[in-house]
This record gives sequence, C-alpha cells and structure tokens, in this order.
Amino acid sequence: MEGLRMFEERSWDLVITDRTMPEMGGEQLAEEIRSISPDVPLILVTGFLKSDTRVDLFDEILEKPFKRVDLLATTRRVLDSKHVGFLC
Repeated sequence: MEGLRMFEERSWDLVITDRTMPEMGGEQLAEEIRSISPDVPLILVTGFLKSDTRVDLFDEILEKPFKRVDLLATTRRVLDSKHVGFLC
C-alpha cells in the first residue's frame, strides 16, 4: 500500500516490486500502477514464479536469488527498451 501511495504522489521512471508483500502483492500493485501509468517500466522480483503469475503485467521478471549485476543488467535492458536513460 505504501508503494502505491508513493507512486501516486510522485513520478517514477521504473518500479521494481516483489511478488509477495503484506497488504498488496506485486501483481495487484502492478495492476494499479498500469491503470495510472500504463507505460512505466515494471520489474517483478520473485523467489517463486507460480504458473498463474500475471507475467503480462511486467516488462521483466527477475528470479531470486540474483546477483547485483543481474539486477543492473535487467534494469538497463528494461529502461533501454523504454528509451529511458540509466546511470550506474
């Protein structure tokens, strides 16, 4: 819920969310964000990709455990595909 509130209050270039969170899961958060800003890049982080995961809501899915280099590469790939600058 806090992430959604923050998204509604500010403009964001990218959202990275976990699949399992208290109050609102990553898929529900992605649905809400897509309704507000359909083009914002979304990355799902998960330790357990279920067969019913709404993969269509996300630009990329990063499975745990992952290395920092994997997170950076995924972030760069997503932002490049959306033509958003990335500094590292």
